[in-house]
Amino acid sequence: MTIVSRVILFSIGFLLLNLAFLVFFVFAYNYPISLVLTWMLIISAFILLVLSAITKSSSANTRDDEKRVEASNLQNKDTRSSKYIIPVAFSIVLFGSMYALQSFVRLPGTDEINIDYYAGYLILHGINPYVAANMRGVFAFTGFPLYLTTPILTGGYVTSLGYPALAAIIMVPAAAFDLQPASIPLFFSAGTFLLVYLSLGRSKSHGKTAIIALLASLSVYYSYIATGGTMDSIWVFFAIFSYITRKKPILSGVFFGIAIALKQLPIILLPFFLILFYFESGKRLKRPAEFLIAAFGAFLVPNLPFLIASPMDWLKGVTSIVTTPLMGVGFGPSALAFMGYTRIPPLFFTFMMILIFLFLIGIYIIHFDRLKYAFFVFPIVILIFNFRVETDYLNVWPLLLLPAIGEIGIGKYSTKTAVEGSDMNAHIKNHFLHKNFRVAATILLTVAIVASAASAGSYLSAKQAGTTPFTITSIVNYTVQASGEKFISSMTVAVYYQPGEGNDQSIPSLFAIYTPSNSSSIFSGVLYPLLWSSDSNITPGNNTITIRPDFNYDLIPSNTSFEIMEYYGYSFSYLRSKGLS
Repeated sequence: MTIVSRVILFSIGFLLLNLAFLVFFVFAYNYPISLVLTWMLIISAFILLVLSAITKSSSANTRDDEKRVEASNLQNKDTRSSKYIIPVAFSIVLFGSMYALQSFVRLPGTDEINIDYYAGYLILHGINPYVAANMRGVFAFTGFPLYLTTPILTGGYVTSLGYPALAAIIMVPAAAFDLQPASIPLFFSAGTFLLVYLSLGRSKSHGKTAIIALLASLSVYYSYIATGGTMDSIWVFFAIFSYITRKKPILSGVFFGIAIALKQLPIILLPFFLILFYFESGKRLKRPAEFLIAAFGAFLVPNLPFLIASPMDWLKGVTSIVTTPLMGVGFGPSALAFMGYTRIPPLFFTFMMILIFLFLIGIYIIHFDRLKYAFFVFPIVILIFNFRVETDYLNVWPLLLLPAIGEIGIGKYSTKTAVEGSDMNAHIKNHFLHKNFRVAATILLTVAIVASAASAGSYLSAKQAGTTPFTITSIVNYTVQASGEKFISSMTVAVYYQPGEGNDQSIPSLFAIYTPSNSSSIFSGVLYPLLWSSDSNITPGNNTITIRPDFNYDLIPSNTSFEIMEYYGYSFSYLRSKGLS
């Protein structure tokens, strides 16, 4: 397969992935068929992205390939400063233009970057950001709109620092010099172009030209996302640096450790990196061990002061992404559960994510010679099973694949192995046996995963209570705004609450409302439903409660069909309405 063919496959896959997001934003949650179409587009995108990096070499020749790569790198070594002019100039122009755009449009960013920025501000003033009380004033300080925050299923929204310490430390310069917070991820996004460009070497083939053109387009795309306050470009930069320096496992491990010290997400790549090191070193354990130790050390260094100062606060912070009951959101299969179409416990989706993760590790080992470079996009199908699936969980991974495609396609990788004379028949026989073994192993692994998923689903469904402790029985009354376009501004709902074992006798009145379309989400990227609540708590028996939108953003257009969900913790109750007029 030519490098141009790989670039085309990659480009189509990338476009399909983003088309999936657009389909979901347009049709929102209330059309199950739109969810199915979104999943089909994501899976199609994943397949094309994998195909763009697939190879045909034998794992037995990995060390020979490695020597060819090193020899090619030595031959391509260029000390002339001219090779830096184009990438440096492009990166500077990209950063400057996007920084000016951010200054002009004044995007509010994300709650993540605002939390990281405020945590950096606290560190600058000698205050520990992992103490939850110290972070409560984050959005009042930054002026971030509360309707864009992350809701908690027990009420309120996330204000605590839930990332490793480097996420806050890297924002200290922005806080110290009063820079736009988005300038930090934007700097690394522009720097990624320089990094990948230089990793491609001196080749002047059409293939390299195609990769650079694609790289430039992606750099503009991801830099624009960075101006919106997405922090992922920082860890992506270091993850790519880890990959392109993998011939030096300690240095590579340091870069990977920095990546996971910024955000927990890239740790999903760790087993694949270790397998890659293992096979590339001729199935020796030394290089993967060096990588792992260096990664752990690089992760620990920035976190150690906070771990020593307040170990429980630090541990609670960095594990909060899995321990805090956050509102289900996004376009994964979990939408069927938090939308009330089926009763599947949230734990099942965590279990499925782990199963798919283990499945892909097994497949990567079995088919390493073909999937060696494709593992960067494996997280797309792993994370789609998460209970929360936002766009930035999926759209960051294709960029990491680009240096690998470049390595395959511009002379740094060999896919042919010479087989001569009397060894030909033995080689064919061994290849046939090896191929059949891999097919059998793949089938057995697939059957085991499917059987495990089915068993887990049956067990967890049986353990789940048959009914929720509360029920929305009816909408008793409602009011409509008197001025301007007609919006429903309050509703009186009848709720029956029968607390079971482990339920509180009095719970907050928390409601989420799903409408067929939330047009502002197309531009804001907000996937959350409309949030409504009441100051009155729900108590055992029949309750009649008047609820109102938490923010003007959450008003319901009059005569619009909707689904109202009452929630507390992981208990949900639903009522569908054809519209109130």
